[in-house]
Amino acid sequence: MNNETNPDPFMALPFYQILIYSLIATILSLATACGNLLVLISFCIEGQLRTISNYYLLSLAVSDFLIGIISMPLYSTFLIMQFWPFNSTTCDLWLSLDYTVSNASSANLVLISYDRYKTLTCPLTYRCKRSPRKTIIIILLTWIICALLWTPLIYIWPIIDGKRTVPQGKCYVQFMESSTLLTLLTCAIGYLIPLFIIIVFAIQIYRVTRHRNKNLQTLGYATPVYGGAALKYNHRDNYKNMDSSTDTEISNRNPKEKCIKKVHKFQPNSLILTPQNLNYSSVTSSNSTIPNCQGNLMSHGLRQSVRKKPSSSKAAKTLAAIIIAFFVTWFPYNLFTLINLYSRSKSNPTIGTLLYGFGYYLCYLNSTINPIWYAYCNIMFRRTFWRILICGRYKSNTSRFSSMPSNASSS
Repeated sequence: MNNETNPDPFMALPFYQILIYSLIATILSLATACGNLLVLISFCIEGQLRTISNYYLLSLAVSDFLIGIISMPLYSTFLIMQFWPFNSTTCDLWLSLDYTVSNASSANLVLISYDRYKTLTCPLTYRCKRSPRKTIIIILLTWIICALLWTPLIYIWPIIDGKRTVPQGKCYVQFMESSTLLTLLTCAIGYLIPLFIIIVFAIQIYRVTRHRNKNLQTLGYATPVYGGAALKYNHRDNYKNMDSSTDTEISNRNPKEKCIKKVHKFQPNSLILTPQNLNYSSVTSSNSTIPNCQGNLMSHGLRQSVRKKPSSSKAAKTLAAIIIAFFVTWFPYNLFTLINLYSRSKSNPTIGTLLYGFGYYLCYLNSTINPIWYAYCNIMFRRTFWRILICGRYKSNTSRFSSMPSNASSS
């Protein structure tokens, strides 16, 4: 083995530049951790965000939060110092956790895309079949699979090779140098397959949304009552469209919402909604009639939006944002890995250490971007974030924040 040490580009830098890199890494780590912490707090304190679909967002926020507080700081230290300052046991533990949370993050993106797709294309049957318990089981299985996927190999591979070949002061997965197949699998499972699945769901959502909006425009309705968007009653805004990407559940606080909720109990596949029966006080299916629930579904401001142009689905926009962020942040690292895999010599890879480290770190930035995208696409998250940041006080009985009184006494 060649024990020769190569000149280190970072050690040749002036001390103030090392401080600048350290400051940038600290800011990015804090932004990632704090952004995802906002998602976790918002889910806990805002009842309207505690929907089944947002369970997947919660799981994504947990994985991204762990990346912000563990993976990014340790890898930043490794990059800036250009050597691993801890022992090999800590290295393997960090690699196991890093691979687990990184793969869990991409897997959660796939689950979110699938949930958006099913909510839009099968809004009645899908919502009837799913439940919080089933969703939690799916999320837990996803995390377990991600943990068992690479962690055993990280610990067992030195035994398979006969010895630990990772030199002192370095920290990387050993099989990435000795197994071409496993290296290709890490790229495929962690990036290529999730990206392909997300793109397929996004295309299907775009097609369904486009087809549905054309039909609605022909009928003269802005958005469907069922089939991608339900109706939510608000005491200020009257009826307004409830986007399928946020998937806010129907509540029982208003009699008209109870009428909509009863639709779920009537053979969803046979439900027929037309401009004619929407104007009546009952909705007719093929075998049953849903009784009048205190008035017409078209009342309280819904008529005002009848002639508006159909709006594009936020579910498609959200998935487009996911694809762009995931592709841009994960593409360089996987490209560099494949280039080095087929380079002429492993001792002199085509992609240098500094550039390869930048590509690896860029994958972490996807965890920084995710909370920003969901705050942008979901007005309820955005409002809750803002109220948390301005130190609003949450009222559990009304699911609202209020300003803290200046003369409040501390308990």
